[in-house]
Amino acid sequence: MQYPSNDQPTYMPQSPRRRPWYRRPVPLIIIGVVFVVLLIIGATSNSDGSSTQASTTPTVQATQPPATPTPTPKPAATLTVSQRVQQLVSSNASEAKSVKTTYASNDVEVNIVLDEAFDNGSYRSIIQDNCFNIQKALWTGHIASLDDVNIAFSGPATDKYGNPMTAAFAECELGAQTAAKFNWSGLSQDQAWQAYDLARFYAIIQG
Repeated sequence: MQYPSNDQPTYMPQSPRRRPWYRRPVPLIIIGVVFVVLLIIGATSNSDGSSTQASTTPTVQATQPPATPTPTPKPAATLTVSQRVQQLVSSNASEAKSVKTTYASNDVEVNIVLDEAFDNGSYRSIIQDNCFNIQKALWTGHIASLDDVNIAFSGPATDKYGNPMTAAFAECELGAQTAAKFNWSGLSQDQAWQAYDLARFYAIIQG
């Protein structure tokens, strides 16, 4: 029987040594969490690395142009009596080539040159129409101290040699005393012609 020699080393098993914590393998889940956190932090930063904080630069308000003041309308010019008479005569004359009106000492003189009409009957109708409309406009137009209105008519004609001329056709006249009796809304042109102080057709348009 042999005994082991004291010269041979005796093998003694040893327990494994534990690695320190900083040398242990890191679980993958922890790496993933760290990676996600880094992505979130990077997404909240600007491309230049600055934080996405609201800008503190004040907003510049657009400058409003000054309001344009509304122009004040000018009051209508007050017409003189003569201008008012002219206006009433001109706006009521018809079939006229020219109209001349004179106002003096509260009297109105109107001279109308008529356009050429179809026949003498047309001339007479035009003259009565003008007399009625102009006389009515003046006597109801609040012309202060109006005393008399005379309207004379002339028109194209020929002399005995056949040369063109302007001849007197008719006239009508109405004074203040007679005009005061007129109810203009109840009168026709023919009735008014019979009631004027003076109303006549000259021979040139009577035939």
